[in-house]
Amino acid sequence: MYQGYETYSFLRLLLPLIAGIVGYLFLGITIPWVVILLLLNFFILFGIAVINKLSISINASFVFGISLNLFLFFTGNYLSSSFDLSNKDDFFAIHKNNSDYLKLKIEEPFVKKGTYYKSTASILASYKNEIANTASGKTYINIKDEEILSLPKYGDVLLLKNKLFEIEGPKNLGEFNYKRYSNLKQIHFQTFLKAGDYTIVCEACGSKLWTNIYQLRGQLVNALIKNIDDETSLAITSALLLGQKNFLTKTVKSTFANTGAMHILAVSGLHVGILFLMLNFLFKPIAHGRWGRALAAILSILIIWIYAGVTGFSASVTRASLMFSLFLVAEIVNRDKNTYNILAASAFLILLYQPNMLAEVGFQLSYAAVFSIVTLYPYIFKWFVFKSKTINFFWSISAVSIAAQIGTVPISLYYFQQFPTTFLFSNLLAIPAATTIFVSGISILISSFIAPPLAAFIGKFLEIVIYALHFGLSLLNKLPLSTVEFNSFTSYFPLLMFLFFIGSIIWIINQNRKALWLAALSFFLLCSSNALEKWNSYNEEKLLVYNNKKGLIMETLATGKSIGSISSNGIETSFSYFTKPVNRHFQINEQFNFAYPNVQNLYQIKDKTILLLTNEVNLKDFPKEIGVDVLIIENNPYLSNFEEFINKYKFKEVIVTANNNNPKFYLDQFKNHNIKSYSVKEKGMYVANLD
Repeated sequence: MYQGYETYSFLRLLLPLIAGIVGYLFLGITIPWVVILLLLNFFILFGIAVINKLSISINASFVFGISLNLFLFFTGNYLSSSFDLSNKDDFFAIHKNNSDYLKLKIEEPFVKKGTYYKSTASILASYKNEIANTASGKTYINIKDEEILSLPKYGDVLLLKNKLFEIEGPKNLGEFNYKRYSNLKQIHFQTFLKAGDYTIVCEACGSKLWTNIYQLRGQLVNALIKNIDDETSLAITSALLLGQKNFLTKTVKSTFANTGAMHILAVSGLHVGILFLMLNFLFKPIAHGRWGRALAAILSILIIWIYAGVTGFSASVTRASLMFSLFLVAEIVNRDKNTYNILAASAFLILLYQPNMLAEVGFQLSYAAVFSIVTLYPYIFKWFVFKSKTINFFWSISAVSIAAQIGTVPISLYYFQQFPTTFLFSNLLAIPAATTIFVSGISILISSFIAPPLAAFIGKFLEIVIYALHFGLSLLNKLPLSTVEFNSFTSYFPLLMFLFFIGSIIWIINQNRKALWLAALSFFLLCSSNALEKWNSYNEEKLLVYNNKKGLIMETLATGKSIGSISSNGIETSFSYFTKPVNRHFQINEQFNFAYPNVQNLYQIKDKTILLLTNEVNLKDFPKEIGVDVLIIENNPYLSNFEEFINKYKFKEVIVTANNNNPKFYLDQFKNHNIKSYSVKEKGMYVANLD
């Protein structure tokens, strides 16, 4: 089964392209004169090709290989840089403060998110003194849910006042970086509107193709709503079948995520694979002879891509659709259907069109899962041989689950810091159930237009299947240690894990000693880096002041533990929500809810004397003169005489918390006296070392 690297032509093309994209997206490398370098390598490649065509005797294979790899590397870097809207001369951030009005075009239908309806829009133009200037960029639009008779639709062009602001990055360490996530989708701004804040100046000015696709999606969702009464069943079906997750509750998401079954709620290769099998069965009567097979393949490709469009062209759906399309094309032209080449070719084409897709978690998980399944499943399946077809069926599901987990665990651990120990059992339930739900859902969509009573009957059957699935996953979720949580990993963790698995896989398949050494070295580096992180955490002592608009959260870390905290009244319920990602970032495994003793909000923590100034503190109760290392100003306390206050307590540093309405006012008072000051609201979490 194992073949040499040279066999996989598209893999050899893909790797330098990825290297160029990684250089820009993750390392910030922008190659100067990249267009000239691209042209130079193109002419070298063209020249060698012409020489070979003329049968001139010259051995230029080495030069050709180097030049081709450089060409693809430069291509990846150039495409990434060109795709980034922030590099354009008319990027809106450049003109943001010089714009009164904006013209935006809605790029997708609005979706309900809490108390707002949310969509994305492209910035078409900005206006200053009624003079229009071209502008580029994308923004989130959030419209308040308050008696809105009709929302703007896809393709509508809006005119509104310039209320856009840039998306902020994480304010506390370890938090999800929503700014980075949005920027990779080329969305850099957002705005919050009410009905009446905008005027529609052009209706339905978008692509007719996308207009029809979105209308079709709306009709299909309405068909599900009409025939499925149970809210949970409707939410799961619409997510699994159409990729519409806005009906899913936090409880349902948590249950599926914690048991390792979340992948069935994200339309992926599994769903496209089921559709592919259904189409094969449907078109089997016409798939005879060369032209019959070609017609069946063309119809199948067309339906698969319509489905991909309806579900939103997620990374996994696009990957699966491309792979099945390439597979069908290879079958028509009688070419070798090498799975690795098809997998690499699909990634190559996707990244040529949208290089930022490489940074999406869905893209990484999708390709890692498929690569691992294709490579490892045949070997894992042979671990056990059963005479019973039923047992073999369920063992094959387990073998696929094991193979997929091996490939995706480095990525899922890095991004989500948790591992579902019940994934084998959950997938034994989820995969057969997902197949049943998918086929039943398609049946509802078709029969709702031609036989409504049949659609209603199938809907009731679907509710029973989903109830059984959700009940089973809920039981698994309640088991002890059903989910194991980890602390944050370093940025090179996925690479080391990837090298470890690649080395292990090649050694298992080919008994290659070099691969075994690669796996062993990677494992050693993984263990060493983890031990170093733990050692650093154990020897660090830190004072943290969180960015929390609801009140103060202050925490101290030492010997790898959270040893004490101070918080405002009323935020106890959300305390762990804020501290958990930060503790993961600092490799903290234990928390002690120790309340620091204080005298009138005066604390002594290690070497630092800290004064917490709140609305309730009476300064008359303090000694006349006392040295204070850190002053923390929470909320908006009133001070009648800053000069006297500063001279009295001799502050070394001042921190203004995030729930302060006017941090600049306080900071200016202390800056005038050359006292170091820090605004948590503006700069994010405050972190200081304790001696």
